[in-house]
Amino acid sequence: MPTVSNGYISGIYSKGKNATQTIAAFRTWIASGGRGIDTAYECKSSLPARRTHRPMVTGRPLSVTASRDDSDRLIALAAADHNQAEIAQAIHQSGVRREDLFITTKIPCTGDSDSALAHVRADLQQLGLTQLDLVIIHGTGAVPPFAPGDPQYSKNCSSLAHIQATYAGLERALEMNLSRAVGVSNFQVPHLSAVLKSAKHGPPSVNQMRQYVGYHTMDESWEYCRRHGITWMAYSPLGPIGHAKPVLVDKTVLQIAHAHNASAAQVAFAWLAQSNASLTTASDNADYDVEDLDIGSVDLTADEMKLLTELHIRPPDRHAY
Repeated sequence: MPTVSNGYISGIYSKGKNATQTIAAFRTWIASGGRGIDTAYECKSSLPARRTHRPMVTGRPLSVTASRDDSDRLIALAAADHNQAEIAQAIHQSGVRREDLFITTKIPCTGDSDSALAHVRADLQQLGLTQLDLVIIHGTGAVPPFAPGDPQYSKNCSSLAHIQATYAGLERALEMNLSRAVGVSNFQVPHLSAVLKSAKHGPPSVNQMRQYVGYHTMDESWEYCRRHGITWMAYSPLGPIGHAKPVLVDKTVLQIAHAHNASAAQVAFAWLAQSNASLTTASDNADYDVEDLDIGSVDLTADEMKLLTELHIRPPDRHAY
């Protein structure tokens, strides 16, 4: 079973909560067997409280962590959520060894190499670490094409050259052993092609994108990543952030879930995992944590995988992120 990360703890759903609450959610996740945290740079506190739905999808970047077993800890952070001090405290109080953690953070598309490297150094300082496992450029700034709902959250990133320069900063961090791997998020084919043209150390390890059963907007990008050996990290595995989760009520998903004595969420996560995508969930509830971590118990048949892959589910809002 691939490692599953938790998006609640590091900002999207815990934004506005105090350090005690953030650490409590972290401890619940750790106690349930979870070892990963993920967040989204631009979402901050605008989202509803978790759990009339089940947002997000990311997990272990397989090409990066292949040498580790399923007890790996994946922790993904985002500096823009301004909670890395709380996360650092939670990490250091968890009793989990650093070598058993897989720590990921994100930086914006800054537009130049020096500022990208400075962001990485700042993250390390805030986290009290000497090395990260993965750093991701979180978005393409103002460079189209955009994913539906993708905000233009970097004024300094307005060209493919700016994206290339930012990625060069991450590669410098790689060369300086400040990070074990680097990746991108919300990158479509033109952005990925530009990075591959200028990259010194091969393609990005991962591309984090919205993906859920029945959602086909990013199929071209997913196929491009498959061809170039870039791990697909799926967020929003049940539907767009801040909206009703269409996957949880889809008739086909529910029928397959019933056949496996599983939840609709577990089926959705299993489909992604068996499609070789990484997964990220979001929870501050121990029962949901255990369920989310148990997707390996759902083994979808080839026919079920085909059925889910060919399914079309209309998003609740075409602009939903």
